[in-house]
Amino acid sequence: MLTLIRAKLEDTAKNEHDIYLDIWVNENQIAVARMPTYGFRGDGYDDEGVPRPTVSPFILQRDGTMDFGDLEDDPYEHEDDRVSWCNVFDGQHKIARGEYVSVSEEGEDATYRFVSCVEIAISR
Repeated sequence: MLTLIRAKLEDTAKNEHDIYLDIWVNENQIAVARMPTYGFRGDGYDDEGVPRPTVSPFILQRDGTMDFGDLEDDPYEHEDDRVSWCNVFDGQHKIARGEYVSVSEEGEDATYRFVSCVEIAISR
């Protein structure tokens, strides 16, 4: 039996916005790369705490790639800043409150802590 979890992850260094993602887990709370799922980074506030839309949606691929899509109309876009990677599918991390994962983007790693995990679906 697999359970779909909606998780909130918090950057332990407080440098980045929170990450929210949907992820399938097995009975041991280990992530299962069943299919691509949805996630987003942001919390409705900008870096100075001013209420403002700052949500960036992404597709969490089965290899841990967080694909933020393409900004065709942005002449300054670089492909490497539209893709991040999370080690959530390496089989080493429980998907549970208080556990940690790493997110790599633009050559830098950040540590995120699961601060909430809510069951939203069950598959048999």
